[in-house]
Amino acid sequence: MPATTVRKGWLPREGFTADVVQGIIQKTILNPALTLPLFLLAHYARKGEFAVNHELAVKRLKICLYLGLARWVNNYLSQGALNNWQSDRLDWPKELVVITGGSDGIGKHLVNLLASQNVKIIILDIQPPTYELPNDQVHYVHLDLTSPEAIHSASDLIRTKHGNPTILILNAGIANRRSLLSTPDGALSALFAINTLSHFRLAREFLPAMVAANHGTVVTIASLAGYVTVPGLVDYCSSKASAVAFHEGVAAELRYRYRAPKVRTVCVCPNFVATKLSEGFLNKSWFLSPTLRVETVAEAVFEKIVSGDSGTVVLPRTHGWLAMTMRALPWWWQVGMGREMRYIMEGPERVQMELDREVKARGERAEDEGDGKRADLAEDYDGSGVEGDVGEDEDVAEVDSRAGQLNGVKRGAW
Repeated sequence: MPATTVRKGWLPREGFTADVVQGIIQKTILNPALTLPLFLLAHYARKGEFAVNHELAVKRLKICLYLGLARWVNNYLSQGALNNWQSDRLDWPKELVVITGGSDGIGKHLVNLLASQNVKIIILDIQPPTYELPNDQVHYVHLDLTSPEAIHSASDLIRTKHGNPTILILNAGIANRRSLLSTPDGALSALFAINTLSHFRLAREFLPAMVAANHGTVVTIASLAGYVTVPGLVDYCSSKASAVAFHEGVAAELRYRYRAPKVRTVCVCPNFVATKLSEGFLNKSWFLSPTLRVETVAEAVFEKIVSGDSGTVVLPRTHGWLAMTMRALPWWWQVGMGREMRYIMEGPERVQMELDREVKARGERAEDEGDGKRADLAEDYDGSGVEGDVGEDEDVAEVDSRAGQLNGVKRGAW
């Protein structure tokens, strides 16, 4: 059963990582609540004897104090600007949550966390929930996000039966895990329909009521892949870059076009997440860039929603600088990062190559066997060739099934 409370502790589920070190630094040497009393004590205790005898230590403490104060001021100004300098509170019994992709993965754990707040939740997904719904406040609606008509019908159903949603979580996403030149049009269209176009369509359905009430929250589950493009995931990274731009555009229009400053916008950009999507990925840095547990991501999203603040959540948190400065870094740095990124898809690409060879080999073998069977059948059945065709279809279907399990369309978030 997924957890219904946020996990607390010194170490995250991922173990001792750079995030832990950053957290310790922020809570100690960059924490003015700690460094300011120490600085004052050094200067005024016994007429400043400590400051005189330990001048270098006091200078370093002073630098830490100023850096901590600058960090506090920056955070205050940034959060105030993102919130349009207006506060808003969630009244959970009156809220209505709509979440796409809530049947499994990150969505599953997020649903269970939100359910603990006694809020009504509507899950929109093409597959039924893979878990027992936590209470009778949680409902499932079957929806194919690639269909504009289905989205409109489901939205009408939600408004008629439950009212206007106040929290929209755009969590559903898929990946094809193929190179640019090997991705068929159908797979490409499905990916952008789910990862990009469904965001626009659902926002057009539910944002008007939020604007009218000047209250609501739109959560976009994007990815760090929206900032760094990986060879073999060009379509996925492009869709996530679009998700980041969607989040920024919605925030800007709510602020300047629709005059709804209390409607919150949240963008979540995790790195590797242990979902089906990342199966086979090669992660070379577990300390700096650990593969995140779905519970970790879900809890970060939940805490941001509960805070009532707008903003971007980057996970691991040490990667926040990457999201802010990636395009400002020198080209040699960006090219070098791309060179490292190419290793990520080694596992999936190897699987795909093996599957392609197997499909080709089985197809040729089935064709040869079919030709032989047709030749034999021609003598007895006047060349109908039915059995040979059936045998070929069954053989190829078996390979296609395995390919779909190992390297087909993957759900989740990177």
